Amino acid sequence: MNKEEQKGWILGILDAVNTCLRAGEETIALEILKDSEIKREEAVDSDFCEFESMDNYIKEMKASLPKWNENNEKSALEPEESIKETEIKTINNGWVRLESYCDGYVIGIKEFHGICVLVSNFSAHSIHDYSISDIENDEGDWNYICSEKLLEILEGDDALEEALPKYHLTDEEIHEVLNFDFDDISHADYKRQVKRVEEYLKNNKD
Repeated sequence: MNKEEQKGWILGILDAVNTCLRAGEETIALEILKDSEIKREEAVDSDFCEFESMDNYIKEMKASLPKWNENNEKSALEPEESIKETEIKTINNGWVRLESYCDGYVIGIKEFHGICVLVSNFSAHSIHDYSISDIENDEGDWNYICSEKLLEILEGDDALEEALPKYHLTDEEIHEVLNFDFDDISHADYKRQVKRVEEYLKNNKD
């Protein structure tokens, strides 16, 4: 399976596990998860919307899931190259734009009224209870940026538009969020960073 197929398979397994848990079929849920041999890191990377509640349940049950708790050096969903080494970061009008150059993944993050709104071109959007300066705590895999102090995961622009007023964003601010330009590479520093990334890739070929 390629990366997208792997992600779809993981999401399907996690959805089945979550359905069983909601139905009170804990034993079946744990059997599905154990047989799948999915690791917790892979579940985190999949952006499954019910991950947190599922993870808490597994911790409370102290379930025997060797693969789930295995600390992989590399998750199946991680890009082949370190995101940090191939990341292009630009800042414009308060927005931090992060691009994983090899994969085409782009996220935009901006702080509004004490919370950060994260929009992405590859999965759900999200809202976080951290400040924009906190994203420097990320270790280069975007796990901190996408998962830390998570308030909501929002599937699609409609859900995002509906949620934003709860966090006191004005109509103008909501319009700004919904119209974030993922393809904007006009920043003066963008080309220099592309050159750096391409040089890194050239020097680190297998």
